[in-house]
Amino acid sequence: MVYQFKPKVYFPVKANVAGKCLEKIRQRNSGKLLAEDVVEDAKPVEAVLHPCFEWDDVSAAMKYRLDQAQALIRAIVIVPETDDGNHNPVRAFVHIKNDSEDENPNAGYYTAIADAMSDPVHREQVVRRAMEELDDWRKRYNDFEEFASVFGAIDDVRTSSTSG
Repeated sequence: MVYQFKPKVYFPVKANVAGKCLEKIRQRNSGKLLAEDVVEDAKPVEAVLHPCFEWDDVSAAMKYRLDQAQALIRAIVIVPETDDGNHNPVRAFVHIKNDSEDENPNAGYYTAIADAMSDPVHREQVVRRAMEELDDWRKRYNDFEEFASVFGAIDDVRTSSTSG
């Protein structure tokens, strides 16, 4: 088996090396791969996965808080009040990517969904990212015939967005 990282994902070890190491950890634990076991295995400086983790506790704590802040931002939705009584929640904030974000993933920022969708450049970025996420979802579940109608709807959206 050959392991690869998803596109735009970087770790300081080769994907195939990391994948094989994770598989060994999984096998050692009766087929269960737990994050706690991965961290424990990576603790020794000579461990294959050691460079994948931040071992300075102060820096790690700050990075964890930033992850928590991003999760909080992504978790907030707004529930618009409509005349028909339909209350479908919508993300309150969306991520806007800066040009320099390829070098620094933290270079972007979040903004209100209404502001992003009213700006043509930001709207195009948000819609393009949503289509990429749909494509990723489709790749994960492509073998499920139960989703054939969903795949058809995705194709229809893609066709209408490229022709319009």
